[in-house]
Amino acid sequence: MAKPMVFLTTRIAGFRVFPSVVFEGGTVEVSGKLLHHIPLLCTWRPVSGETVKILVNGETRAQPVTAENGEFYTKIRFTKKGTYRVKAYYPGSLLYKPCESHEETVTVIGREQTPYLYLALAILAATTAAIPATIYLATRK
Repeated sequence: MAKPMVFLTTRIAGFRVFPSVVFEGGTVEVSGKLLHHIPLLCTWRPVSGETVKILVNGETRAQPVTAENGEFYTKIRFTKKGTYRVKAYYPGSLLYKPCESHEETVTVIGREQTPYLYLALAILAATTAAIPATIYLATRK
């Protein structure tokens, strides 16, 4: 890479990997938005036409290009059981500094683990329902 002439700070906002649990052979959607900082205006603006690397356990698995609004999107298929770390990395350019997103974890399970997935979903549903009920009961007079 050539030596940068100007270094505008960049960041990856709204990084998301969904779902976080899939069966073997399943795919996840990876998305986010590449932005650069404009110091004089104290604001962030989209960076378009730049390649963002999607890293899975440190290895590049996809290289989506940002749209006009700075957003990127791709799908990644997981073929083996295990736990994977996924993040986005922007290597920078002559104008922009490199940056990376936070890490998201993807768990890939086999079909024999289906009952555990249903148990996790049931616990999530019960917790989600309990929070508003608790708030309602706590604020009742």
